Amino acid sequence: MYWAKSVCKTRWSKPLAGALRSGAGCHRPMMMMRLLPVLSCSLLSLSAHALDVMSPAQSFITRFDRNGDGKLNVSEFLAIRADQTGDLRWQFPLTREGFHALDRDRNGYLDNADELPVDFSPEVNEYIQCWPRPAPCR
Repeated sequence: MYWAKSVCKTRWSKPLAGALRSGAGCHRPMMMMRLLPVLSCSLLSLSAHALDVMSPAQSFITRFDRNGDGKLNVSEFLAIRADQTGDLRWQFPLTREGFHALDRDRNGYLDNADELPVDFSPEVNEYIQCWPRPAPCR
C-alpha cells in the first residue's frame, strides 16, 4: 500500500505504516488517518440511503402506470390482472366501482394522496426489516 508521490518529497514515499512508525517524511499520512473516521461515517450514511424503499402504494402506482404520469386512471386500473401481484398485496376489487371507492379526492385518478390500502408481501417486509443483514434476521 504505497502512496503516490507525496507533496513534501520528490521520491516515492514509504508504506503508510512505516511512515507513521518512523515519523519521517511528510505529515500527510497522519492527516489522512485523522480523516479516515470522517470518510467512513459519510460512506455509512450513503449506504443508509441506498435502500430507498417506496411505500407499497407508491410501488402499486409506479408498477401499473402505463403512461408515466405518476397516477392511475380508470383504464390503467382496469388493465391490472390479479395474477400481476408480484410482491404487492391488496384486498380491493379491480373493477370500476373499486376504482371509484379508492379515489377519495374524486379527481378521476389514483395517486399518493388517495392512500391506497396496499401492502408488501411478508417476504419483502422481512427483507426490509432485516436490511442490511440477510433474511431471516430473528
